[in-house]
Amino acid sequence: MNYQTLIMMLSDAPRYVDKNDKNKKENQTAEEEANDIVGFFQSKLKE
Repeated sequence: MNYQTLIMMLSDAPRYVDKNDKNKKENQTAEEEANDIVGFFQSKLKE
């Protein structure tokens, strides 16, 4: 799966935001949020 398809799929995914993290992530663009999500999954795959 290429990167563009992954970004498109992640932009359509539901978002679960913790109340404490809401202010931090409120001003993120969709691309920044997708990069955070991709980074999370990449770190889990490396373990």
